[in-house]
Amino acid sequence: GTAAAAWPRHFALVAGARRRWLVVAGERSGRLVALDADDPGAPPASSVAVPSPSCVVPAVPRTA
Repeated sequence: GTAAAAWPRHFALVAGARRRWLVVAGERSGRLVALDADDPGAPPASSVAVPSPSCVVPAVPRTA
């Protein structure tokens, strides 16, 4: 399974191609966790280890 974001420090709502994601920085778990914002009962969709995450800042890719 995907790890939870222990001790949520910050979050951001991010629009994806087909759904919206709630990305949470788990300060004590050392993870960023993506949750389906339109399905609050769903388990975490993805997570990635990040040392001491404290803020989520969505980035938009630049186009040429």
